[in-house]
Amino acid sequence: MRVLIIGGTGVISTGISNQLLERGGCVLTLFNRGKTAPEITGQFNVVTGDRTDFKAFESWAAGQKMFDAVIDMVAFKPAEVESAVRAFKGRTSQYVFCSTTDVYTKPAAQYPVVEEAEREPAQEFGYAYDRRSVSKYSKRRTRAGNSRPRSYGPRKPTWIGWFTLSGRTHSGLTG
Repeated sequence: MRVLIIGGTGVISTGISNQLLERGGCVLTLFNRGKTAPEITGQFNVVTGDRTDFKAFESWAAGQKMFDAVIDMVAFKPAEVESAVRAFKGRTSQYVFCSTTDVYTKPAAQYPVVEEAEREPAQEFGYAYDRRSVSKYSKRRTRAGNSRPRSYGPRKPTWIGWFTLSGRTHSGLTG
């Protein structure tokens, strides 16, 4: 299986990468800025680039073989997902956008927050507001039948390893 992770050095993507490699049979490629060394065990490829340089990103993707899955950990604005959809149309059978619990309205009407809960983050919280826009874009593309994007986000606290406040993983404990 050929998998591309856009990003790939954060806590969640590190856990995904390690699980894919532990299962075996995966050719893993990370596409990122090269600012943080991956903490991944096993054989994988790293491509350094700027996904917000849409022309260069899409040109790179056009030269790649088919990926079985593209997992996008760092799409923060709709234009970034639009670029990824253009880049991987016909080059992957699955495009997965990883969202965040920050897209839900705070404070929530009820806890625990469920999938159907209101998603209206404050505009002042730019990160959440932009990610919510990306989620809406992905859903519109899915409903229109234009592609098969999937949007996933941890709906409860997810811990992948021990980590410091800087977010770096220190062991493989999961919980």
